[in-house]
Amino acid sequence: MVHTLDYGVLSTISTRTDIFNDDDDDDTLPSSSSPPVIPFGNVYSFVDGPCNKSTGIPYLYGSSMDQSMKDVTSNNVVSLTLTEASSRDGSKNSCVVQQGGWGDPEMPTCARVVITGKLVRVDPNNNEEEEEMEFEMAQTSLFQRHPSMSYWPDDHDWFVSKIVISDMWLLDMFGGASILDVDRYFSIDLGLVDVDVDDVVVKEEQEKSRMMMMKRHLAEQTKMTVNLHGF
Repeated sequence: MVHTLDYGVLSTISTRTDIFNDDDDDDTLPSSSSPPVIPFGNVYSFVDGPCNKSTGIPYLYGSSMDQSMKDVTSNNVVSLTLTEASSRDGSKNSCVVQQGGWGDPEMPTCARVVITGKLVRVDPNNNEEEEEMEFEMAQTSLFQRHPSMSYWPDDHDWFVSKIVISDMWLLDMFGGASILDVDRYFSIDLGLVDVDVDDVVVKEEQEKSRMMMMKRHLAEQTKMTVNLHGF
């Protein structure tokens, strides 16, 4: 999921002070006199590297103007929630909601993982060659998997960040969740094949054209059938 999915929900501890006010019922507020700890979830696109290489590290492209990124300036511990239900093919029966079916995104067999760790910037200006290379890899991968990012406004202070993983909570079967060993997680080889990304894009466009031609052909066939019946 970390390599194949395009987006998830990034959760932070909110820094907003206008969520509760004096008119709210006392039951909605914690009994403590300290400010309430309020979670905030936000959809974020991410990658863990280029299409043909998985690092296992979620990289994000965010703006300092965004609420989530404002939150991490006070507390940079975040969680990224991923679900198999958001996969591109969406074909896994256990995730699909349908009449008379048993699938649902909340079904334990529709896998989900919650990745928790610290969100840190990948700064290419640190004068460290390794971090410069990591930034180039991450930004190139983000723009490759999410092409519209490269057109986003320049004046929004965009930056690349990554989650330094400390905990992984996984549910993919009945019987309860598992806490994954992070070191073991990073040791897994997905066996990805080195491919030319341009070739993949061309093939996807060819497949789209083929499907459009088939739809037009079927529409013409249906129209002819209707006309014959009418005759």
